[in-house]
Amino acid sequence: MSKGSKTMFKPHAWMTVALVMAIGLSGCGQDGNLDTLSLSLEFGPNTMPDNTNRLLVSLLPSLVEISPGEEEAINCDLFVGPTADKTVYDYTKFLVKGQENIPFDPTQRSAVELKELPDMLLVFLIDALDEPGNTLAVGCGKGQIERGKKTFIPIYMELR
Repeated sequence: MSKGSKTMFKPHAWMTVALVMAIGLSGCGQDGNLDTLSLSLEFGPNTMPDNTNRLLVSLLPSLVEISPGEEEAINCDLFVGPTADKTVYDYTKFLVKGQENIPFDPTQRSAVELKELPDMLLVFLIDALDEPGNTLAVGCGKGQIERGKKTFIPIYMELR
């Protein structure tokens, strides 16, 4: 999307959502040791489809054990794109933490802070939902969460 252009949304079109993800460290204890990672997700105005009322944010590890000794890689192509055949609900038992349900106002910035994240490669899933709860778009991005580093993780949204 070029700066200043009006975006037209088409079914199954791709769009990149500008997300600012800043990794922060929270201190705990008398000696000031840094012991937890947090992440701030920011969604700018007009970055989601029309009628988006709320966002559902889910985090999955990039590798899950589906049975003893058998692992499966979690990649964005499972959820978005021409080969997508899964939803976050296929992996709910592997969620890194509970899903975050955030109100979305297209005229203002929406933000959510995810706290106590593990230091690892994570898959970020975003569902844009309308008022009744219908999915308007699904987005996915993958990024390494590392102590002491800031990161930018692009989230690619696919209209449904």
